[in-house]
This record gives sequence, structure tokens and C-alpha cells, in this order.
Amino acid sequence: MYIKQNNVIRIQSGFSLIELIVTIVILAIAVSAFMMIVGDSVSRSADPMLRTQASAIGHAYLEEVLSMPYNDPDGIGGEVRANFDDVLDYNGLSDAGARDINGNLIAALAAYNITVAVSDANISGQTMRRVLVNVTQPNGEVVTMVGYRGNY
Repeated sequence: MYIKQNNVIRIQSGFSLIELIVTIVILAIAVSAFMMIVGDSVSRSADPMLRTQASAIGHAYLEEVLSMPYNDPDGIGGEVRANFDDVLDYNGLSDAGARDINGNLIAALAAYNITVAVSDANISGQTMRRVLVNVTQPNGEVVTMVGYRGNY
């Protein structure tokens, strides 16, 4: 815009009201998009922790089962977890909440559900027991671990 003042033409610069409003609207859209991205990443930040805990729980259960003998040493099936003495005793185990080897609930991990399935498998002519451990996280995702126990 040109302004004549004291017989001198000066150029006046600045923003018009429309330009200012358009700038504010564009900045508002950009800031709200950024906040949505930040909010989404914050809401998902617990997922890796849940997955890590579920993996640790699954590993602990798998290690417990695989540490047991292949065959039943006393010929009596274990009815309660504290009496499980072979791999097959764990077949069908379903825990609401992670538990220790004696079946005691671990309060901090009560939101996880664990199932164990044991079946026979033949790998390269060797008869083995296949152990499948599923850990369901509080958000519904399932972490699966598989291990094999041979008769040796």
C-alpha cells in the first residue's frame, strides 16, 4: 500500500486482518495435528512394556514346564500346580493372572492370562513334547512361545 505523506510516497507494510486470520487458522490446524500425533504415541507408550512383561511371563512358564521330566516319575498325575512333576501335567493349564511355580498369584501381573498346551511332536524321528504357552496381555494382544522337551 502506498501512502503520500509530506509529498513523499512511502510504502506501508504489514498484515491485513484477513491475512492474520488465515495465518492463525493454519497454525491452529498444524498444532492440533501435532498434538494428535503426540497423544497417539503417548497412549501407545505402554504397549512395549506390556509386550515385554508378557514375553517374560511366557518365558518363565515355558522354562518351568521344560525343566520337568519328560515322563511322569511317580505315575500319579498332578491335580494342582504345586504337584506337577512332568511336562504332561501342564497340559490344559489356564491361569487368570501370572502365578509362581506353587500356583500363588503374582498381584502385579494379575491382568495377564496364561494358557499352556502340551502335545506330542515328531522332529527328525525323535518323539518330543511340544509346549505352547500363550500369554494374553491386558490390551488383548497374545504373545505365543513354543518349546520342545525331548526324552533324554
